Amino acid sequence: MIRPDRHRFILLRRVWRDHVVAPTILAQEPAAGVIEDWIDAGRPLVVAASAKCDREGSIRLGIATPDKRRFGIVVMPAAIDRLLPELELAAVVACTPLSWRIKIAQTLEVAAQQRLTLTVFGSVAWTHLTGATYLRESSDLDLVVRCDRTTDILGAAHALLSVEGSPRLDPELYLRGRGGVNLKELTMMPEHVLLKRHGGPEMVAASAIIQALGVR
Repeated sequence: MIRPDRHRFILLRRVWRDHVVAPTILAQEPAAGVIEDWIDAGRPLVVAASAKCDREGSIRLGIATPDKRRFGIVVMPAAIDRLLPELELAAVVACTPLSWRIKIAQTLEVAAQQRLTLTVFGSVAWTHLTGATYLRESSDLDLVVRCDRTTDILGAAHALLSVEGSPRLDPELYLRGRGGVNLKELTMMPEHVLLKRHGGPEMVAASAIIQALGVR
């Protein structure tokens, strides 16, 4: 199994314990019991960036609770039951605060005009998938942005980020097979930007990112 992209959500099999890379984490405080109870209840986990020290082929997963606690485990692919579909922004509007709806509608209009595909992660995704309350009025709207190969990404980014109102958008530009970069940071066209990816982050030339977008 190819390691899933960061921010994707998965469900684990009933025998997931047999495939945990470092099972001692399950007995350590404050994680003791929380991880097992979460997974055994059939709740999703999110794919996190792998580290250089991770076992080859392993998958690093995270859990976020409504009270902002974070837990993580590393498993082998045999633990995975299925990879959940990505959550398009238009499909999760109903779980967002009413005060967000106008900006979300405007954001979707801009995305359509600029040939951008927007999917969500973070608090909105957790709320949609679990039904629990993760969102607050002050929460950001975390987005994964994919662009058409004909899209002027800098122009599209400026249009997207110019939409006013709440919530604050925190968009990450998806680079197929490489990871993602913060879209707001990229629009400033610094010499280098931080590429978040499996194996650990690295600084890459912003110009190289723009050139790479010739292939979606």
